[in-house]
Amino acid sequence: ELTVELRDAVLGSEREITVQKPVRCTDCKGTGVKAGSQPRQCPDCKGMLFKKEVEDRKKVCTECQYHFTITPTERLDLMVDAGTFQELWADLESVDALKFEGDVSYKKKLAAAQKETGQKDACVAGGGGFGSTQALPQPLSWR
Repeated sequence: ELTVELRDAVLGSEREITVQKPVRCTDCKGTGVKAGSQPRQCPDCKGMLFKKEVEDRKKVCTECQYHFTITPTERLDLMVDAGTFQELWADLESVDALKFEGDVSYKKKLAAAQKETGQKDACVAGGGGFGSTQALPQPLSWR
């Protein structure tokens, strides 16, 4: 601990101090980021961010406050109190009732989206609370 008297601060003085070199973490090598963690570039300011930084800040860039895309589950975690969300109609699944065709059929697009997101539908509906208020949030996935 270094203490400087007001008199010494105003008039000046000389002192010799010893500062210990910090020990570098073997996991992160002093960077504060877990080894193997890949940086991610912000599409807005082009700053380099690490996954943990982005997740800790609820997917908001630390430099420019750009908001990264979040999943419906992540949105619900932000909207309702932990443990209060109860999904409704979880067994409903999107179908291609009109038999849309194109370069890639709608049925194939649905299957790819379901595989990518792990969800049966783009909308997650249910009930949950925040504080003393109950709500029916229904976030959508735009993937």
